Amino acid sequence: MQYLFPLIVAFIFGMIFLFLGGPLAIVGVVLGGWIGWRLWNRSHISDFFANEGNVLPENSEILIELLGYVAKADNHVSPEEKSVAAAYIQQIVQQSQTNRESAQKAFNRGLRQDYPIQNRLYQLRNRLSPEQCVVILEAVANVALADRRLDAAEQRVLTLIGARLAIPMVVMERLFRHMNFEREHADDYRYDRDYQSRSQGSSPLARDEVQEAYDLLGVSETATDSDIKKQWRKLNSEYHPDKLNGSGMPPGVVDLAESKLAKINSAYEVIKKVREAR
Repeated sequence: MQYLFPLIVAFIFGMIFLFLGGPLAIVGVVLGGWIGWRLWNRSHISDFFANEGNVLPENSEILIELLGYVAKADNHVSPEEKSVAAAYIQQIVQQSQTNRESAQKAFNRGLRQDYPIQNRLYQLRNRLSPEQCVVILEAVANVALADRRLDAAEQRVLTLIGARLAIPMVVMERLFRHMNFEREHADDYRYDRDYQSRSQGSSPLARDEVQEAYDLLGVSETATDSDIKKQWRKLNSEYHPDKLNGSGMPPGVVDLAESKLAKINSAYEVIKKVREAR
């Protein structure tokens, strides 16, 4: 269907131009093919047809390919990376009602040396909103950080993906900084439910816990209350499920956004608590 749709459009344009003049039919075919290809890549037409025949939706397919691409960035796919990728794939398979074989093929395509990363990211960027692209980057970054280390090759790949998805460097730096902090403190209490309850309780907060809250919101400790609130609202808008549940968002990724939103709100409560105590 990916190639049939542009051919159909090319045929229609060719017939139209044929009536205008015989030689112009060739121009119509070329123009129609180009327009058909652009429509396919820039709209959700492909997602509509992808849902037929128990086939993966296009955006979900690209996400799974990216999981494979990032997993092999350092030329080694660790068991931890496979586990994180498998969790995303399982959610996509269940919610898309597709078979695991299609998903596994997509993951294996991402592992190939000739994987067309530039073209696939271009397609994804033109289908998703900027906010959705940020969550996609975080999803694939979770695979790279699954083994609790981020080497130079993985950093380069994630930066490439972020750049091709038109994510500002400042947003990427904030995201990677927080994810690195989480990786280093993966076993710490502050990442379980107790942390969220402490943000609203009376227990004293550790210094690095407060710094983490500022980092998560992407603001400095010298920022005004007004600026902090403005940034908190902005992040709430970016990660809110209602905004990310739009057409084309791969299943499972919204769950990641909901988890991130809970951390953002907890971080804001931490900052308010510290400032009120001054």
